[in-house]
Amino acid sequence: MNLHTSLRLCTGVLICGALAIGGCKSVSQVGEPAAPSASSTLYRLQTDDLTISKDETAVAQLSVVAVSPWKLNEAYPTKLELSPQQANPGISIEKDSYGGSDIAYQATKATVAVPVRGEKQGESLLNGTVKFSLCRADQCILRESAVSWRVRVTEPPR
Repeated sequence: MNLHTSLRLCTGVLICGALAIGGCKSVSQVGEPAAPSASSTLYRLQTDDLTISKDETAVAQLSVVAVSPWKLNEAYPTKLELSPQQANPGISIEKDSYGGSDIAYQATKATVAVPVRGEKQGESLLNGTVKFSLCRADQCILRESAVSWRVRVTEPPR
């Protein structure tokens, strides 16, 4: 191999190497599809304050509503985890975790009903975290959001 052939070979290797390094993105550079910006609206959480009589039970309802073009992903189970009972001395709840058959689905909406019993007159907060997945034609994303209801317990009517 003469000097001229060696220089041409080295130049070719350098150009190909530069293209390989700089011209293509690696898997780690491509990564996941871009998440929607924080300013875009993907979903709404709907809760209503609740007033119940002492020793009575009523339903606190939570709805997760996807905003078009997003839809709720039923394949990824929606789950509601409520704060421990001792954090809410004025009320009691039957259980602190809801999912599976507890969730009613429509294409853009998931709803869960939480039975709440009034134990002591006054106001309490029922707090929790809802986890769910939203999908559109090109991607699915996971979301987790804090939820709360104001629960007012009154004396029963006489």
